Amino acid sequence: MNSQPRKPHDREPSDPTPEQIEARSAEVRRGWSKRVAARRITQMLSPWTPPLVYTTELVREMNGRNE
Repeated sequence: MNSQPRKPHDREPSDPTPEQIEARSAEVRRGWSKRVAARRITQMLSPWTPPLVYTTELVREMNGRNE
């Protein structure tokens, strides 16, 4: 067994090509309802960001606990 890590451009003969992956992905997307497609596209377009914490609100909350 080869203990060397694979490089990104190395492919096993059984690995799908980028073109095969894209074709299969398109096939799966064709099976989505309009609702599912809209939800998934929205998720792809908007990356996750951490919630915002406003310092003034945090200080007010902390002061309220100390009183």
